Amino acid sequence: MTLNFLQILLCFPLICLTFAFEIKPQNQENDAAQDTPTLFSVEGKLTIRPELQPKPNVFGDIYISLDYGRYFGFVRSDGSFKLNDIPTGSYIIEAISVDYTFEPLRIDITNKGRLELES
Repeated sequence: MTLNFLQILLCFPLICLTFAFEIKPQNQENDAAQDTPTLFSVEGKLTIRPELQPKPNVFGDIYISLDYGRYFGFVRSDGSFKLNDIPTGSYIIEAISVDYTFEPLRIDITNKGRLELES
């Protein structure tokens, strides 16, 4: 199994995030279901530079939205997140927060699980 990994650093006036994405095929238990599209997991981690002095539990108020809320996941206290059952396609991924504003990113997931990212 090939894992695809991509890391991108985004800096804003108040916060600097590292998005690290990993695309993994979901386990398909029955190979006979070839009509079923392959689904993928999008895993990542947000990091904030310590010198920016983020508030305690900064990740507790942030969630990840894919395709304008069609898929979403919560960010764990360590900054990691995972979105499951994502089919191939082009998506907009965003970190959503009440306290911070983030630029959305476009990601493309190919049928082989390859990830392409555009800011």
